[in-house]
Amino acid sequence: MADTANLKNLPWSTYGKRALLLLAGIVPILILDRITKIIADDALQGREPIYYFWDTFLFTLHYNSGAMLSFGVNFPEALRFFIFTVLVALGLFGAFIYFVIKPAHRISFTVAILILAGGFGNLYDRAMQNGMVIDFMQIRLGPLATGVFNVADVAITAGFIGFAWLSTPWGQKWIAPK
Repeated sequence: MADTANLKNLPWSTYGKRALLLLAGIVPILILDRITKIIADDALQGREPIYYFWDTFLFTLHYNSGAMLSFGVNFPEALRFFIFTVLVALGLFGAFIYFVIKPAHRISFTVAILILAGGFGNLYDRAMQNGMVIDFMQIRLGPLATGVFNVADVAITAGFIGFAWLSTPWGQKWIAPK
């Protein structure tokens, strides 16, 4: 009979727990992103933008072949594929493995989940939509307007804001061991 008392001390056990925690955070965001994109694609196809809250928030369907704010939309198709699909996939899988292997504070781990979930959501779109990402929300405040975005973009932005905060002296104090 195998000695199971030491199994919990094996590295793969810790790595497995971290991988499951990452997936437990990523999968619900991926599902929400996917459902909202399916609904937007179906409900907004061929329609004029739909405005809410005194024209501050609107739903409008866009297929974005570039990155945030359509960066790279005019790149040659092969370059767009390499940057936004191949390099992004390598970066996401690398980051996933990094957070499985390297211990991280729970707050750092959480913001990593946000970035990974959003990144995988948009990567899935690119794989299934011929290099395009479905964007469908925009916020306008007077003459100012965001780019058109999706749930994955919100997760990525929240994650980067979290990492930016954690890299400040105040953020470092927040996660420092007490």
